Amino acid sequence: MMQIFGGKHVPEMRGPVENRVYVGNLPWQATWQDLKDHMKKAGEVTYADIFKEASGRSQGCGLVAYSTADAAQRATFELHDSELFGRKLLVREDRDDTSEGRQGCRVYVGNLAWS
Repeated sequence: MMQIFGGKHVPEMRGPVENRVYVGNLPWQATWQDLKDHMKKAGEVTYADIFKEASGRSQGCGLVAYSTADAAQRATFELHDSELFGRKLLVREDRDDTSEGRQGCRVYVGNLAWS
């Protein structure tokens, strides 16, 4: 179930924060099922969802909840920089325990060509 904060659809927080990971740099075409299937390489996934704009467009990041904290930690080590649809994923522990504190995803892109 998605929650709406500031016009954006934010995944519902499920399970303890230590069992969750944040996944960034998701390809636009990735679905929650694609994310779940990819992330289950590290352990049993109990929940996966992708942040979306109010229009329904992906924000390119999501949350994954595991059945154990060990599986979540394994995901940060084994799946960080893994590829989904040709894009390297950023996987880190979920640091925020409340949905209200989330402001969406921010991406910094440096070293761009001038032309």
